[in-house]
Amino acid sequence: MGNPASGRLHKALVETKQASSAFSFSWGMREAGPMFFGAQVPLAGSLDVARDTLIGTVENIDKQPITDAEVERARAPLLRSYEVTLADPERIGVALSESIAQGDWRLFFLQRDRIRAAKAADVQRVAAQYLLRDNRTLGTFIPTAEPKRAPAPSLVDAAPMVKDYRGDAPVAAGEAFDATPSNIEARTERGATADGLRYALLPKRTRGATVTVRFSLRMGNEKSLEGKAATGDLTAAMLNRGAAGLSRADIQDRFDKLKTRVSISGTSTRATIALDSTREHLPTAMSLLALILRSPDFPAAELEQIRLARITAIESQRLEPDAVARNALARHGNPYPKSDVRYDPTFDELMTLTKAATVDQLRAFHKEFYGAAQAEFAAVGDFDAAALKAQLASLFAGFKASGAYQRVALPLYLPSPTEMRLRTPDKANAFYFAQMRFALRDDAPDYAAALVASRIVGGGTGSILWKRIREKDGTSYSVGAGLNVGPYDAHSTWTAFAIYAPQNVKRLEDAF
Repeated sequence: MGNPASGRLHKALVETKQASSAFSFSWGMREAGPMFFGAQVPLAGSLDVARDTLIGTVENIDKQPITDAEVERARAPLLRSYEVTLADPERIGVALSESIAQGDWRLFFLQRDRIRAAKAADVQRVAAQYLLRDNRTLGTFIPTAEPKRAPAPSLVDAAPMVKDYRGDAPVAAGEAFDATPSNIEARTERGATADGLRYALLPKRTRGATVTVRFSLRMGNEKSLEGKAATGDLTAAMLNRGAAGLSRADIQDRFDKLKTRVSISGTSTRATIALDSTREHLPTAMSLLALILRSPDFPAAELEQIRLARITAIESQRLEPDAVARNALARHGNPYPKSDVRYDPTFDELMTLTKAATVDQLRAFHKEFYGAAQAEFAAVGDFDAAALKAQLASLFAGFKASGAYQRVALPLYLPSPTEMRLRTPDKANAFYFAQMRFALRDDAPDYAAALVASRIVGGGTGSILWKRIREKDGTSYSVGAGLNVGPYDAHSTWTAFAIYAPQNVKRLEDAF
């Protein structure tokens, strides 16, 4: 039901533009618990229509039975999550503690095995038992004279279920790695492909033979990126929504089968890819990633889905005190014109830019700015370094942007001191932000001292701000501060924040 790319709720609600997103989830507990189905509806949408569609989709199992393909599509990411958990000592500890709370630690493995063995008929049978109108709680609930009830909930005795259970073979253990800067550097191989892609590779044995990859593509320059801030953002968001004839669901299915997680994000100046895989599946996952980066299709229907989701998010943000305050703070003193990628737009401007973006603009942006010449690739984990180097050279050979690259500088600007009071009268809580800008870069002699000072003043529950404002005065629900220092420009910000009741603003400001 809830798969974000191909689930029934997504197809029925998001692809038809009745909702900007749809979801479902359930909790595994010792006693009876709920299943949740929901959708987020834009302000301009119809709650009644979306509600009826959601209910009809969830409770229409008898007319549209579960298919084998749907079960396989749902099974792959679930089993992948088990493998990720088993490869991480912290996650497996938490997971086993949850299973102990349910009745026995071995239930964790039993559930995994049951997911492996589940057939479409099993899923259909359970859905038909529980996804009933009279088993549903909605905003308004009207019982019928003779309601159909699901089976009465009862406690399950885990002991007989797991008494003869035998699990899988142990997960492969990793090496004991001394993570000092000198050892990291000694084990890291750096280089570049013939097309300019720079890489840093650190092969080492890991638990579960896992591999972590981070990939960045830098693009454009101050002049060539004029008026393209929203276009660049949407281009990155669309990359895995369809490529070389593969749909968004096809791409997700392939990564799931490869036991690989991928996320792609970006702006007009940079695209960033995070990929987590295993030694066995890394080569195929890298080939699929290269296909996405080099041959995106930019399907119009997917752009409309992203547009609807973002417009809904903007509509929501303009009503949230923290979002309103952050936007005002970012805009204060910003010296750049609206066409500059460093300009911070208002909510209305961002809404207009999002609505105006077209598929042709995204395709043109990709063709002009995406390429390997200014790309940076890093991999850490269980992989063959020689094979990965050769694959990088092959996969991204000839992948060149038509536009020249020069990093867009962010020189320091000093806004005039000011105080802003922004009203969101329908909200019970208020947000306080204070910010200062100054000349500091992360290679400066004072950088370490600045970090320590920021930590003392606002870094966590032992800080000066926390002890005074949260503990002594009890004025703020949460309070803190942080330092943002970059590696290129001597332009840093120190930002403090607090969440408080509006009537306490004077006490908060005095204490601060």
